Amino acid sequence: MSAAEVIAELQDVSTARLNLVPIESAPQSADSALDSLDVNTLEMTPTDELTGLPLSVFIEASYFSIEGRNCTPEFHHRQHPSDSPELGNNTEGDLLPAHTFERTEGLAVRYSSGEILPSWLHDLYHDLFFGPTLPRHSRQKHSATILGLANVLPRQSMHIYEPGNFRLLDLNNGQHELISRHMHHEGANYGMDKNRRGRIGSYLGEYAILNHLGEIIHERQVSLAGEEFLEIRQQLSDPRALRWEEDELRKGEPTPRQLAKRRLLELGESIVRQALRSSVEGVIPLFNEAVMAGMVQSQRSDLGQIAIKFFGAFSDRPEFPAKLEKQLVALDRKPLQTEVKQVPLVA
Repeated sequence: MSAAEVIAELQDVSTARLNLVPIESAPQSADSALDSLDVNTLEMTPTDELTGLPLSVFIEASYFSIEGRNCTPEFHHRQHPSDSPELGNNTEGDLLPAHTFERTEGLAVRYSSGEILPSWLHDLYHDLFFGPTLPRHSRQKHSATILGLANVLPRQSMHIYEPGNFRLLDLNNGQHELISRHMHHEGANYGMDKNRRGRIGSYLGEYAILNHLGEIIHERQVSLAGEEFLEIRQQLSDPRALRWEEDELRKGEPTPRQLAKRRLLELGESIVRQALRSSVEGVIPLFNEAVMAGMVQSQRSDLGQIAIKFFGAFSDRPEFPAKLEKQLVALDRKPLQTEVKQVPLVA
């Protein structure tokens, strides 16, 4: 039986079951519903043992067209509540200053993966669950972000069959495929903030520079690129540099300063791309296990390419030349580490 046939067969069953659930006369939004509840009475969202990712909320195609219910599609963050310290906030639940890496990192975890749910089901979820155990360490947050962007979906799901009650459901292939198609990073669909994709990319680039540039800087190609990058940055910082040649240029030709800027961007792009590829190497074994467990619809996913895609072009990130320069200078002054303390990828 094809996936489409499986889904069609399940629709009749699900519609009959859902008609038994009382319809709220005035459903609250997910946020307002959570605010009105005592968090001590809420369940912790179950997570997958292998990946640490929160389980999905079980849906069927018919859930978005039930008469008498608010079926408006809403984005459900897998990682929540939003005011958690692990998601870029201080202990009082306020966002950390915009320039801090901890805020960038926490928001990337939150933005990296969510599920499109009908509004009525989104409300039922937040009436029942407080949220999952969140990744605490930087390495775990990076792993959760990458696995989320790779659309890793555990084979179990939370089936909320009536208000206040749920059971864990093992997904068949058709159900898994349907829920996977409703999984996105924030900003991908349904009018969410498109800039959040860019913020995820900014985090991935900064994480790679801070934590993995040191692993590749002694490779000859990266080392030479880093040296040339710093030389050009120094030249461009002097307003008098590269000006003396401009008198000899023909009209319409790029100036030495323009050529230097182009070369700087080429070097930066090359260095950051290699750092991004290095940053996901530790996640690849866990991702491969998830693939073997049937959690990934597209088994050809390249985690390095996913990180590069979200980061985008180095030339589109004007803040990154300074970030890269700072880290290259720091590594030049730092003795080579012989031992690195490893933190498990899953909390």
